[in-house]
Amino acid sequence: MIKKTGYAVIAASIYGIFESLIYSVYGFEFLSVFFLFIFFSVALNIISFNNRIGKNLKYIKVRRELNSDVMKKKERTKVNLYFKNESRTKLYFNYFDTLSDVFSLYGDYSGFVTIKPGETIEKHYEIAPNSIGKYKVGPIKIYSEDPMRLSFVQAVSEIIHEVKVGPSNSDTFTQRSERLSNFIFTTGIHRSARAGSGYNFFGVRQYNDSDDFRHVAWTKYGILNGDDLYVKEWEEERQIDVLFLIDYSNGTNIGDINRRLYDTFLASVINASYIIFKNRDGVGYLLHSSVHNIFIPPVKSSKVVNKLERAVSEIRPDGTFSITSATESIKKNLKKNAMVFTLMSPHYAVLDSKLKAKDVLSGRQQYNYIMDPRGYFNEPENDAIVELSETLFTSERVRLETVAKAYNHLGLRVQVTNEDTILQKMIADYSTGRLANRGA
Repeated sequence: MIKKTGYAVIAASIYGIFESLIYSVYGFEFLSVFFLFIFFSVALNIISFNNRIGKNLKYIKVRRELNSDVMKKKERTKVNLYFKNESRTKLYFNYFDTLSDVFSLYGDYSGFVTIKPGETIEKHYEIAPNSIGKYKVGPIKIYSEDPMRLSFVQAVSEIIHEVKVGPSNSDTFTQRSERLSNFIFTTGIHRSARAGSGYNFFGVRQYNDSDDFRHVAWTKYGILNGDDLYVKEWEEERQIDVLFLIDYSNGTNIGDINRRLYDTFLASVINASYIIFKNRDGVGYLLHSSVHNIFIPPVKSSKVVNKLERAVSEIRPDGTFSITSATESIKKNLKKNAMVFTLMSPHYAVLDSKLKAKDVLSGRQQYNYIMDPRGYFNEPENDAIVELSETLFTSERVRLETVAKAYNHLGLRVQVTNEDTILQKMIADYSTGRLANRGA
């Protein structure tokens, strides 16, 4: 294929030939020789390139191997690229692997290759995904151009791998080690000595006719008027399931490729899950939006975290979020009593004036958090823009607080939080809810 530049040079040389024929009567015969030389040089270069390289580039066989098609965010995966020349001509070309900006690339993912007939050349590089979800890697494009860069030829090798990217371990460990002290993870939560039900002395109260006479506290008999009776009260500690309802709509895409809101949501619920497992309670998840509704039933095993990671590696945040729709999904999927923790993006944190309490209450202990978007945008360098952004963030915070208060009036507990405090608030609410002893 001839470039526009090639056509322009050929046209200019032909025009020069005709012009030189006119001027040759005035003694400028050398002009004809000059333009003829340019014309034949350019034509020979283009014809030679297309007959040798252009026709044979399609005989380059390309093969790519990934160490794994299941990856973790920010973790490097090795890629091997093979080129084999099945033609009878020595070829040269440039190559590059077409990847989106979701991946960081390291090594020989693009370059120049000269390859002999029958020869195989290997290239090695690494890719590191920057976002969670399912993505395509490829195809491989190779192209070549003549020495004068007047024509080129391109071939596309339709080698496409589909990779699944799960949450980053580093995000989880960073949040656990830097944002919370060990005290937060070990205090305020009681672990029962028995994994079933336990009976602990709670206190005494005055006896009534419906009480079992065997529970009379005889040591308190007649303590006030000589013949009053008291009975001992016992509390039963029950296991309780916890469901994390995660807003997985477009609103959780705020941030950049290194830090997005859904990363914070997933890291927080994974860390909270491991704390809950230590207390022998079950954990489940619901990824919800107008596009997604993935329910993972609560179990008392860390294997459920693996299910969550596989689930998010298959999809990407999409659609819109509705607390009403999410509540309906909870009622439909969650049969047992449980504590529900809802994580919402600020984008869909709105309140419909027509909402009623029955539309947003699931009949369970429910704790809801709206994420403040501050911290998910790069700090501007211009002072005027800094002041403007501060005003906007303050206004947004006021709006979110107003929405939270409106939900609270409906009986739905909603708090506005940020990436530094969301995990602490969830653990504190879990501890409080468990002490309320309303498990099933």
